[in-house]
Amino acid sequence: MISMNTPTLTTALYSKPLNDVGWDVAHLYEHLVIARFKKYVHDKGYSGALYGWVSGETFPAVIFIEAGFYDPAVK
Repeated sequence: MISMNTPTLTTALYSKPLNDVGWDVAHLYEHLVIARFKKYVHDKGYSGALYGWVSGETFPAVIFIEAGFYDPAVK
């Protein structure tokens, strides 16, 4: 039997075209977005180890940010 209190996993995939910048700038932007999100989560009082995960990939002209949240309030 599944408990009604079972946490729900919410996932998201975001992309950001960066056509006018080089790969190094795009990669730096990826890291800044992730760091800002982690600060936001911390400032809201969520445990950095328990909210879920966020990661990114940089490709020429686009970055992808992938995230998964155990608590839907974080999204």
